Amino acid sequence: MSAFLPVSSSSVWQGEQKTYLPDFILLVDDGHGADDPLHLVVEIKGRRGEDAKAKKEAMEVFWIPGVNRLKSYGRWAFMELKEVYKIESEFEAGVEAEFGKMMQKAGGLYNKDATV
Repeated sequence: MSAFLPVSSSSVWQGEQKTYLPDFILLVDDGHGADDPLHLVVEIKGRRGEDAKAKKEAMEVFWIPGVNRLKSYGRWAFMELKEVYKIESEFEAGVEAEFGKMMQKAGGLYNKDATV
C-alpha cells in the first residue's frame, strides 16, 4: 500500500526545480475504519517564505489530487501548520475540515456544531 509510495513532490521556485519531502505523514482514523485511514501530510512552518508557498501549492494542486485520483494508495490530504503556539488548534481544525469534506462527498450533511 502506501509504504511503497514515494511521498515527494516537485515544484519550481525561482526557475529551479525543487523536490519537497514532508515533515510528517500521519495516519488519521477519520471514520472510514482502521483499514482505510486518511494519510495526512503535515508541514510545520515557523517562517513561511516563498519556497514554502510553492511547496504547499505543489502538494495541494498536483500531488494530493493526483494520488487521490489513482485510488490505489488510500486517501490523502495536506495540512500546513504555521503558528507554533496554535499547532494543536490548527491541527484539530484541519482534521475537522477534512472530516467535513468526507461527509459532503458521502452525500451527508455535516454540521460540526450540531448536537446528537
